[in-house]
Formats: sequence, C-alpha cells, structure tokens
Amino acid sequence: MMPAGMIMVLEMTRIAVHILTTKLVITMTTNIRAVSAPDLSVDNDVINLGGIDLEEGRKIAGVCWTVRKQVAEKSLIIVLDHLLETIRRNLPEHGVWLLVGNSTLQKKTRIVKYRGLWGALAARGIIFNHANSAKEVVRELPEGLRFFGSLKLFEVDLDGAAKALLEEVCSYIFVMPSDTNMEDFLESGWTGDFFEDAEIVSRVVSYDGMMIKRYGQFDDEEKGVVGVGSPRLVSMILM
Repeated sequence: MMPAGMIMVLEMTRIAVHILTTKLVITMTTNIRAVSAPDLSVDNDVINLGGIDLEEGRKIAGVCWTVRKQVAEKSLIIVLDHLLETIRRNLPEHGVWLLVGNSTLQKKTRIVKYRGLWGALAARGIIFNHANSAKEVVRELPEGLRFFGSLKLFEVDLDGAAKALLEEVCSYIFVMPSDTNMEDFLESGWTGDFFEDAEIVSRVVSYDGMMIKRYGQFDDEEKGVVGVGSPRLVSMILM
C-alpha cells in the first residue's frame, strides 16, 4: 500500500494480451512506469490540483502510467489492459467505464441526430462489442449539438476505447463502484479538462472513484494516462 506523503515510482515488466474485434491476438512485452502521489493539492510529480475545492479533510490522490517508445494507440491499450486486470483483481466491487463527449459542436442534421454519439464513432471505424451497454444524451444548443455517452469497458473493447481517447479529447475513463448511475454524469456533461471539470472530480472522489485521461502527443517518446481519485482507490490499484 502507498505510504502517506510519499511519491512512489513503480517499474513493472509484464505481458499484455489484447484481443481485437477480428479475434486476432497480439502479445506485447513492455515496461509500464507508474508515478503516484497521495495528495495532489501540493507539489508532486503527477498533476497539481490545488485549486479544486473538496469537503474538509478530503484529498485527491493521483497516478500517472507511462509507456515509452510505443505508438499512441498501443500505449493506451497496454495501460488500459493493465488497469482492467488490476481492478478485477484488487477492486472487484468497482467497474470501468469509457466516457466520451464531443469537443466541438455537431451540425443539426438529420443524419447526425440519427447516428448519435456511438453511431458516429462506429461510422469512423471505432467499434465496440459491448455497445448494448452504451448510453448517451444530447445537448441541443443554438449553435449545434453536443453528445455525451458512457460505455461499460471490457478487455475486448480496449481497441475501440484507445481510438476514442485519441480522437475525442473530451473523453475519460472512470473507475467507479459497480452500482454507480453513470447517467448522472451524462446529464451534467464535461470538458475533458480536470480543472474545468472540478465539480465532477470532487464528486468522483467522494464516490471512491477515479477519473483517467490520456496524455502525450503522437510524436512524444512517453505516452500514457493520468488518473485522479480517492486515496484509497489509488493505493488499492497500486498494490
């Protein structure tokens, strides 16, 4: 378990197995580097969230998983596979969801309304085998439409999740108690930025959850994800 007040750096060598929608199995051996911090309100090596208001006595912990010298999509698949495996082993009472939102307004056309969020992703080749669990809402503004959706994430859909995280910057991975009603988050919407989504971060921490987003550009040597959440959850994931 992560000691209080300490930044932990963990080097892991592991085998990540990912099954694509075509049933092709790809085995990858790589190093995942995890840097964590128990309190993101003070200087740390993960992310500084000192400006986010929390209930008195509550803290936000964080962890950054990094993969070196891999293409962006493969880096995300490796890290997400590790995360799902860890959640299943250490936190069986929690589930993992992909949350996707439109970063730009969509045109108010009949086909856009018909496809919605998940249909539009499918039309771009981002396919999910468990799409029957997907939910979405639409916000109609004078200038256009914005869709927000959630999908329970399983190993078979890591390829689609990685593509969605790369193509839609307004996206997160949520780790939450399995009985969480994700529609509450869909109604409020989000921006994909921890600071602008401070109210959601505070709610997620209070629910003993975690929000995760990708970092690193296509030409960066290091790519991965950064997660912020309750200290208990972060420590359990790092066990």
